[in-house]
Amino acid sequence: MKLAVKYDKKMKIIELEDGTKVLDLLKKLKINLEEVICKRNNKIVTEFEMLKNKDNIEIINITTGG
Repeated sequence: MKLAVKYDKKMKIIELEDGTKVLDLLKKLKINLEEVICKRNNKIVTEFEMLKNKDNIEIINITTGG
């Protein structure tokens, strides 16, 4: 399946196997799950959500400070 993935102000088309979860995508991209929030088709999703062909994924960095 093909996904459009936006991360760090860049858009990429990524090919993954069917049955891939958000967590698998983050691992493939070497992104720490605890540092981001993921949106699929403009809705926030958990790392356990299954991805589908032609999903639009946005990975948003969480900024902390004090």
